[in-house]
Amino acid sequence: EVGLFALLVIVTRYVSVGSIAAAAICPFLSLYFYWGDWVGVVCCTLAALTVIWAHRSNISRLLSGTESRVGSKKEKAS
Repeated sequence: EVGLFALLVIVTRYVSVGSIAAAAICPFLSLYFYWGDWVGVVCCTLAALTVIWAHRSNISRLLSGTESRVGSKKEKAS
């Protein structure tokens, strides 16, 4: 997960893309690591859905092309 996050942040320069992708892969990794422990899988899936839900404004900005990139200068308010 951390590797995917880091790779996507480096490639896209969007922290939110890395965070959302890491959350999206979490349920699949939990199926592998917690096979047979359905409570663990459900908890990981709920946590992942919560993270994705929390990033809904970032998703909107990504789709509209207004999300800030790592290293970009912030515009000063007038």
